[in-house]
Amino acid sequence: MSSILDLIRLIETKPALYIGRSDIYCLQAYLDGWIFRDTTSVNDLSIMEDFQKWIERKYSNNTHSWASIIAFYSIDYKDQIPLFFDNFNDFLKETS
Repeated sequence: MSSILDLIRLIETKPALYIGRSDIYCLQAYLDGWIFRDTTSVNDLSIMEDFQKWIERKYSNNTHSWASIIAFYSIDYKDQIPLFFDNFNDFLKETS
């Protein structure tokens, strides 16, 4: 697999299988590890950079990572992963 988008779609179907618990920082670490294992093989590397910018604009916050912003606006830790996917899907709709 060489697409971060494909990986995120897989995680969305069964997040506990890939990241273990409903924690946005676990998701961020998983995605970062997957990306940095070999950045030359990822064909859509810029999608996470674009998502970061989109999150910053949406929440008027350009001083924190997308994960920190989502964690801040989550009701509790169990809400973090669903909120990520809601935001990520909105991002894809707006930018496609």
